[in-house]
Amino acid sequence: MSKTVFLWDIDGTLLLTGGAGGLAFENVFFELYGVKDIWSKIEPDGRTDDSILEEIYFNRFRQMPTLDEKKQIEELYSIKLPEALKTATRFRLMPHVPEVLKYLHSLAHVSMGLATGNYERAAHHKLVRAGLRSYFDYGGYGSDSADREVLTRLALTRATQYLKTSPKKVIVVGDTIHDVRCGLAIGAKTLAVCTGRTKAETLKDAGATWVIPDLSHFPSECC
Repeated sequence: MSKTVFLWDIDGTLLLTGGAGGLAFENVFFELYGVKDIWSKIEPDGRTDDSILEEIYFNRFRQMPTLDEKKQIEELYSIKLPEALKTATRFRLMPHVPEVLKYLHSLAHVSMGLATGNYERAAHHKLVRAGLRSYFDYGGYGSDSADREVLTRLALTRATQYLKTSPKKVIVVGDTIHDVRCGLAIGAKTLAVCTGRTKAETLKDAGATWVIPDLSHFPSECC
């Protein structure tokens, strides 16, 4: 049976870490390079971990990190993130996320994966902390590519491989124009939720198929 595939963003769409991700990056750069205050002029919304890492590094050292340095930073970040998540008092799920995921998971014609800028291990750490890991069977991640379109396309490829057939319909769910644009680029419909910092009008102008305040307004026609 051909299925409807949902590809989900994480931060701002499913959950907020309450600053845990930022703190983990800060701890990494302090341990490796002795630098603090790394977030000046950085806008992380909708971006990949890899592109954020590169900008932080360049802002500090006026050069791009080597591949080995990037691997070292990613590895240490994946080690430090779980503790930061564990102690994050402001960690929270976005409205109606558990209810919608549980409902979609119960439908035989629906399959769910991820299209997220998070490194793969970081994504899994966040979902485990949120109690959501079991809902997702595949994905495209920031560790696959610094380009959101590339990783979203890879998520679709992995969905097809997992299902052993092409999806009947693909819906990319996210809270930024990056999610919308990547969904459109792979020929998917896009469900934009206004639970991040992007305004509804901006998401509409980006071409989102549906724009909703939060998942309590989940469109029935998505299924």
